[in-house]
Amino acid sequence: MRPFGRMAGSEDARVERRTGRTGRSERNLESPLRHHFYVYIFYTFINPFHTLFQPRNQRPLLMKHKLLIIIPAFNEEATISGVIASIRRHVPSADIVVVNDGSRDRTAGLAAGSGAVVLSHLYNLGIGATMQTGYKYARSKGYDIAVQVDADGQHPPEQIERLVKPVMEGRADIVVGSRFMGEGDYKPSIARSAGMVFFSQLVSAIIKEKITDTTSGFRASGKRCIEYFSSRYPDDYPEVEALVLLHKKGFSIMEVPVSMAERAGGKSSITPMKSVYYMVKVLLAILVDLMKKN
Repeated sequence: MRPFGRMAGSEDARVERRTGRTGRSERNLESPLRHHFYVYIFYTFINPFHTLFQPRNQRPLLMKHKLLIIIPAFNEEATISGVIASIRRHVPSADIVVVNDGSRDRTAGLAAGSGAVVLSHLYNLGIGATMQTGYKYARSKGYDIAVQVDADGQHPPEQIERLVKPVMEGRADIVVGSRFMGEGDYKPSIARSAGMVFFSQLVSAIIKEKITDTTSGFRASGKRCIEYFSSRYPDDYPEVEALVLLHKKGFSIMEVPVSMAERAGGKSSITPMKSVYYMVKVLLAILVDLMKKN
């Protein structure tokens, strides 16, 4: 007599005889096989066309060069994850290293959890040492271009391609993103604006080329600059002095217009008193650099 509810010759019965399992267990075995099949299809047929969905002018440039994004960070837990996610969305071919400058919050853990390489200083060394750590890493790994992107969200990742393009095309060794070339509505405080104008005029006179935004940290450095910065980089408030040093060594400098956002979180370390100290220190450093022999 045939079992009630299942025909002896049914498919379920045949499966049970072959495997000693029920049809439900057989379906559970099929599930991972189906998953692996889908993964195979994706990486074999779909993934190679992933770049077709990127902006047309981005694909040929960014896919040909080894690009590193350096993010110097000090107590930026409020913004670091969002900055990394935005970079991955707009420049998916780039690698990301976060140089954690002795943060006392969750900056390092959040950056690592977002998939970035994290290099940590045991204590706070300042922006100069932090960026040099990033350049040393870029040199050791053989990157063609390194882009500095601040961890506070002010540097828009969607404009990174604008910075790296002249470097990739061989038109400049370093490209600085300028807030004062007619794009965006950045309005610094009166004190900060005075310092920016002073250093822009000073550096422009030294290098005999107009530079509108010497204090911008949003910049892309080519391989020769990476090599140089990995062995020589100014300590404190390095952006202005770095341009003078590069000029003395014969590197070509270019600016491109960018628009920057307000800080997405955290608090700036630049106070009015520090601004005065900054101007005096950078001016003295530039004068010393000019008196040194190449």
